[in-house]
Amino acid sequence: MRKKPFWVTERDKRSLKSDHINKVLGEKNVIHRKKSDIVHSEKIMTKHHRRPRALDGSNFPSNISMISNEIHKAWTLIMGDMSAEQICNHINIHFKPRSATVICIFINGHRCKKAGAPGTHDEAKISYAWRILFKDCRSFKSKIDFINSTLLDPSYHLYIRY
Repeated sequence: MRKKPFWVTERDKRSLKSDHINKVLGEKNVIHRKKSDIVHSEKIMTKHHRRPRALDGSNFPSNISMISNEIHKAWTLIMGDMSAEQICNHINIHFKPRSATVICIFINGHRCKKAGAPGTHDEAKISYAWRILFKDCRSFKSKIDFINSTLLDPSYHLYIRY
């Protein structure tokens, strides 16, 4: 780590905005941040391959969503590298309300011919990750809408049958 320039004092750090400090000190220097900034990893964005690369997913923009690191880790923990049909079955077994059934329909593009590996089998971790994923979604329909629009293979769509 490079030493900070002599003209930037602790008092200057408090008075300058962090963007300016990064320019002065260089982007590789560590700037002391508030604990709340460090804890909330939802501000750090990462690429999510909607059809996993392990299932021949591409790097085309239609297959990539930018999501928070926290949501990406939670989704991968639960679903691993599963295909859209496997995800649908997993939701039906573990997460759906009794009155509903989730169905997976192929829309367009290329069908996924491979089966992927599931995530963890630890029920406590799955439950925690599900809460992280859908902390802003109240209804089951809003959860499925979020999965369809952001997380699921764009060649498939999940529907709820009541």
